[in-house]
Amino acid sequence: MITNDNVRKKFRDNEIPKLYHPLVHIFINFGILIALTIFFILKLENVVWYEWLWLLVLFLFGNIAVFLIHKYPLHKKGFFLGAYSFKKHAIQHHSFFQKDKPEFDYWKDFYIVFFPPEVVIGFGLVFIPALYFILSLLLGPNSVYMILLGATSYFLLYEFVHFSSHLPENHWALKIPHLKSMWEHHRTHHDPKLMGDYNFNIVYKLSDRLFGTYYK
Repeated sequence: MITNDNVRKKFRDNEIPKLYHPLVHIFINFGILIALTIFFILKLENVVWYEWLWLLVLFLFGNIAVFLIHKYPLHKKGFFLGAYSFKKHAIQHHSFFQKDKPEFDYWKDFYIVFFPPEVVIGFGLVFIPALYFILSLLLGPNSVYMILLGATSYFLLYEFVHFSSHLPENHWALKIPHLKSMWEHHRTHHDPKLMGDYNFNIVYKLSDRLFGTYYK
C-alpha cells in the first residue's frame, strides 16, 4: 500500500535537488519581497489619505487573483501552463501534504511549501519593472508606489500565511487566531475530495465566501 510517508520519501529522493538548501530558498524569496516592500515604502512622499486606498484595492485584487490562479491553472489541466502547473500543485503538493498530515517534517520540505525562487526573482526583475513602466504612464509617483507596495506585500503575506498553514497543529504561531483559522481553511482544501472545488484563498477568505467555494 502506498502511504503518505512513501510519497514524501519518493518526492524527496527524486524531486528535491541535491544542492537544495532551505535557508537559501528563504533568503531569496523573503529577501527579495521584504527588500521591495521597504523600497516602495521609502519612495512614498507626502502621501494624502486617499492614496492609501490603493492598498485596499490591491489587497482586494490580490485576493481575487490568487483565488482564480489557485482554482484554475493550479487545479485544472487546460489552463495557463496546463500540465506543468497542475502537476506541481494538484499532484505533487497535494500528494505530499494531505488532510491528515498537512505539516512538513524537515526543512528541506520547504522546497514544496514556498514558491520556486525563480518565480520570486521573475516577479522582482520582470513583473514589477513592467508594471512600474505601465503605471508611470498613467498615475503619479505615490499611486504607482502604493500599487507596487500592495502587490509586493500581498505576495509576502501569501508566502508567510501559506507557510503557517503547513506548520504542526500545536505550533505556537497558530495561537494567533487568524493564522489558526487559515490553517484549518487550508487543511480542508487538502482533502482530496474537496481540493478541486473549495477553500482556494490563502491570506484571507474573502473570495471563497464571495464565490461560494467556502467549505468549513
